[in-house]
Amino acid sequence: MKRQSSLKAFKLINIIILSLTFVVFALIGSANAQYSGKYFNNINLTGPAAFTRTDKVINFKWSDGNGPWDDARNIQLTTNFSVRWTHTVAMTKGQKYFFQVSTDDGVRIKLDGTTIIDKFWTQGTTSYEYTTNKIGWTGNHTVVVEYFQG
Repeated sequence: MKRQSSLKAFKLINIIILSLTFVVFALIGSANAQYSGKYFNNINLTGPAAFTRTDKVINFKWSDGNGPWDDARNIQLTTNFSVRWTHTVAMTKGQKYFFQVSTDDGVRIKLDGTTIIDKFWTQGTTSYEYTTNKIGWTGNHTVVVEYFQG
């Protein structure tokens, strides 16, 4: 019961990456969220992006051989790809934020350029959590989520 009441003090950022399925649920429940995604045809997030797109919600189920698709260019990434999403989130001074991720391959999360979760290697399903210190200012903050499927 104590854990439930203490979580009320946090804004929840829940990111779930499961097995060969990839599902990410949403930063602070923003109904009008826009996630700018760069999709790379390698696991290192390097070189020119194979395609870019804006995802209203990051909620995908990608299995081996059935990765992200770009309708505009008729391109599909299957395995050995990576994605970098960038999102701006309004955060409140003095508030703590809780990040949770469960991943089967590489994931890295940055808040305002500072890496807060860095598990960018091939791995079985593993969960990680991070709670920020109290945010220092009210305003827009940048959250970057990087993922690779090997």
